[in-house]
Amino acid sequence: MKQSLFLLALLAACFTISTCAITPDYSNVPELKFMGISKNIMKQGALFSDSLEVYVDFTDGDGDIGAETTNLNPNLFIIDSRTNNVYDAYKLPQIPEQGSNNGVEGTMVIKIYSVCCVYPKEENIIPCDTTSRYPINEMNLKIYMIDRAGNKSNEVQTSDITLKCL
Repeated sequence: MKQSLFLLALLAACFTISTCAITPDYSNVPELKFMGISKNIMKQGALFSDSLEVYVDFTDGDGDIGAETTNLNPNLFIIDSRTNNVYDAYKLPQIPEQGSNNGVEGTMVIKIYSVCCVYPKEENIIPCDTTSRYPINEMNLKIYMIDRAGNKSNEVQTSDITLKCL
């Protein structure tokens, strides 16, 4: 379900990709630019209990963003700043080539679902438990992609997100 919503949002973004007769002067390495988030507060909880949207612009000079349907490996990665671990990973659909110029640009809308608060290890508090000592977690997300040629984009970081732990 989560990937279906994401894929639908990405396909909608693909349709809004602008093309013109002049080949864009983009690097063949994908470039990302953080544009914003839909809200900056989420409640902790089980999957699908709360969510926000992250808006990221992208460009790629040779247009090789996304993977063929036979490739099951993820190519968009989201890292949680609290743990530096992968928060989530997605497989972007292949963007079709547009005429003679393959440079692409667009905006991705990435739906991010709530997770549990993380507490100091020495406190021995189980994630998703509540305690008045830690009413919130501050976090941000780092995002990067890898194109079909294996080029890793720059890493962008969201603005601060407050996760309500109570």
